[in-house]
Amino acid sequence: MKTTLALLAISILLTSCTQHDESKLTVLNNAMAKDRFTLVKSGEIEIPLDSTSFNFSHYPVYYTNDSVAYYVSGNEIINSIDFYDLKTRKLVRRNMYPTEGPDGLINTLKLFVKSLDSIYVYPTHPDLLKKDHAIVLTNFSGEILHRYPMPWLDRESWMTHLAAPLTIIGDNAYFSFMKYGDNRAQIQQRALVEWNMKTGSYVAFGPQYPDAFKQYYYDDFTPIFALGYHNTFVVSFQSLPFVHGFNINRKDSIVDVPMRSQFQQKEIVPNKTITDAHDRDRDFEELGQGQYTQIQYDPFQLVYYYTYQDGIAIYNADGEKNSWDDKPISIIIFNTAFEYCGEFQLPANTYMPNNFIPSKEGLLIPTSHPKNANNNEDILHFDVFKLARL
Repeated sequence: MKTTLALLAISILLTSCTQHDESKLTVLNNAMAKDRFTLVKSGEIEIPLDSTSFNFSHYPVYYTNDSVAYYVSGNEIINSIDFYDLKTRKLVRRNMYPTEGPDGLINTLKLFVKSLDSIYVYPTHPDLLKKDHAIVLTNFSGEILHRYPMPWLDRESWMTHLAAPLTIIGDNAYFSFMKYGDNRAQIQQRALVEWNMKTGSYVAFGPQYPDAFKQYYYDDFTPIFALGYHNTFVVSFQSLPFVHGFNINRKDSIVDVPMRSQFQQKEIVPNKTITDAHDRDRDFEELGQGQYTQIQYDPFQLVYYYTYQDGIAIYNADGEKNSWDDKPISIIIFNTAFEYCGEFQLPANTYMPNNFIPSKEGLLIPTSHPKNANNNEDILHFDVFKLARL
């Protein structure tokens, strides 16, 4: 069961990497930082797993305080929240929840750990009833402390996922935002929404969906974001090589900052002929096109990691169809002034893409790629990368 679920999840959510010809790097117009960096492997972390755990997470969370450093994961197999101690290299706490009732959670995947006393869960499921649509407050002991009923919106979507993680500041929860429809329906809409869990009020904020989305169909258009330096949300739209910043304290914006990957060989182009997403060329969009897939903030190094997957041929030299797992992935490093500091391309067929975890130890990347010959389902294995000055 574990293997079947893992392969299904990989096919839906994940991509991978192969090496590029570095003689064909793109000339960039990004603002360049004086201090340049790359990533260098500095160590490994291994944690044994039981038969009910994946060796990657759909929604990994890192939590640290003065005494602990935890890798936290919602376990969909047994509907639990699992806490792994990165210092002692073992599972130290597992809170299992029924799927129904006053102490229940229909699932545990989407988490925000404010403290060990305040762990927020956003259960989502196709069978979730309107009355159960809520953010749930629990704690390290597994107690259900409170439920915050959420609005039920018919033609709007408040999104949380790996690249737009559930984020809580004070009494406010933050999501990426879209109207019903494709990119053309989003023009003049804001990319994010702030919802007050106590009052129930909400407001859209942040950068607007760009005018580039106005006329033609783009396959990848939804906002991805990270909460970064001094409460600044850094936002990207996956088909466009720009980042945007919005500071929620000052209520001001930085928009359209070029942040293009040096490995982006071709422009990410819209489809100018179709009127409906069902008519898209799926192979071209998913394989041939590149995309910017995730932004993460490293509060320990004061930099952002911005991942890019380049497009590849639909078929390889042997006539076999390529897959998402064959797409190369690179990590752009930029600073809090939105200046490009460098870029690192991951080796092929080794790492689980977009499951990166900025930590005190370094950037943790799980080696659970499905084509990695050394992948062990019984071991949670991270390679640790540290910033290195060039």
